[in-house]
Order: sequence, then C-alpha cells, then structure tokens
Amino acid sequence: MKDKLPAWMNDWIKKRSTSVGEESPEKIRAKAMRAMNANYSLLFALMIPFTTLINWLLYWGRGYSYAAHFVYMLHSTAASSLILVVAYVANSPMLYYPAMLVSTAWFVLAARRAFAVSLWGALWRYVLMFIPAGIFSAISGIALAVATVVFG
Repeated sequence: MKDKLPAWMNDWIKKRSTSVGEESPEKIRAKAMRAMNANYSLLFALMIPFTTLINWLLYWGRGYSYAAHFVYMLHSTAASSLILVVAYVANSPMLYYPAMLVSTAWFVLAARRAFAVSLWGALWRYVLMFIPAGIFSAISGIALAVATVVFG
C-alpha cells in the first residue's frame, strides 16, 4: 500500500500509527489486509450498483430498466462466484485462470442473450465496463484499507 499512496498520506499514516500504538509497517500492512479480507462482501456490495450503472449506460438504447440490469449483474456475479469457488477452495492459482475464462465467457454469453446483442456487442461492452469498474474497485479497496488503518 505504501507504493500506491502519496507521500503526505504515508507520513500522516505513520504519525497516526505511532499515536495509536502500532509499531511497525508490517503491523499496519497486516491490519489493512485483514480489513480487505474481512470486508470483501462490502466491496462486492459497492461494486454491484456501480457496475450495474455502467452496464445500463452501455446498453442505453436497448430499452431495459436499471432494475433489469441489476438482476443481470446479480446473476452474472453469482455465476462467476460459483465458477471461481473451485479455484478458491482448491487454493490453486493454476485453476484460477481457466475458471476466470469460463466466468468471462458466461458473463458475455449471458449479456448476449439478456440484451439481444451480437457476440461482438456483448464482448466490447464487457471490456469497456471493467475498465471503470476495475478503477472503482481499486479505489474502494484502498480507501477501505486506509480508513481501517487510520480510524480502526
């Protein structure tokens, strides 16, 4: 986290950490990682409405409501989670990549069917949706970790 934050924030966190009894950067890093792992569900809860909004904007002219996109996003997230659970349970990075490919294919094919677009139309929207979603996810995760370290 130290490499990702501005210098002034690193200095402020160091001052704050000494005032609350944290002794080392390793303890701060461990606390931030525990916060990320403990609040993974919260990050998902923040991501679903945000990615739904992006998806809704990308399929603007299709005539579907935000609620329809929300249901689609819930479906796709649940399917992806079920597909990826095998890799997580096995704790195998080698299984993660094929599972991610299957998850991506599921997401694109489900969008193709749900929104009546071509395969190409669903694919470019998928790629375009995950650029801001990835940025939002990173910012949310870092903000959560920093807030936990600073105020927790």
